[in-house]
Amino acid sequence: MVKMEKQQAFICSDSLKMKPNRMKKIILKTGETLQISIGTKADAAAVIEHLKTVGDETEFLSFSGADFAVSAEEEAAIIEAHRVADNRLFLLAWIKDELVGVLNIDASAKPKMKHLGEIGLSVLKAHWKKGIGYQMIQTALDWAKQTGVLKKVNLEVQENNYGAIRLYEQLGFTLEGARKRGVLTDGVYYNLNLMGICIN
Repeated sequence: MVKMEKQQAFICSDSLKMKPNRMKKIILKTGETLQISIGTKADAAAVIEHLKTVGDETEFLSFSGADFAVSAEEEAAIIEAHRVADNRLFLLAWIKDELVGVLNIDASAKPKMKHLGEIGLSVLKAHWKKGIGYQMIQTALDWAKQTGVLKKVNLEVQENNYGAIRLYEQLGFTLEGARKRGVLTDGVYYNLNLMGICIN
């Protein structure tokens, strides 16, 4: 397990004035304290370890642990690019010193496309059904509404990932279409449901 460095209170700069607070604490239904923070370059190693772990825990992601071949330097650059952009976000969820969830909103810098965000989310299997995904997405949507840039947030979800689909519907996402044969798992093709939510 990669330990979390002690995090200081976040002071907004001009480039980050629309980001959420450095730390947001939430008491989960289990009684555990969830801390949601903006990712920094120093978190790169923990993010890589998390993504390699979740890649091997579930069939619902598009990659396995072995597929995730990103160096710490490359991951740090990705996190920093999200941190300084006005339409991109990289959130981390911690329980004590364990990184239990990662969420990013990716978006284009192109004027015709920068209003569209794409969510990616992963939560460690040992922490499923605690409401972590809900809290992370709600935090991200609250941030997106404040940007003045993002007007639509999209995501893709495997058609048989029923729990995730229910979660997204609870948060206001609606089904907009499907990518036929979007993923191949153990010799079986699954469609990817395309879901989205309009902002402001």
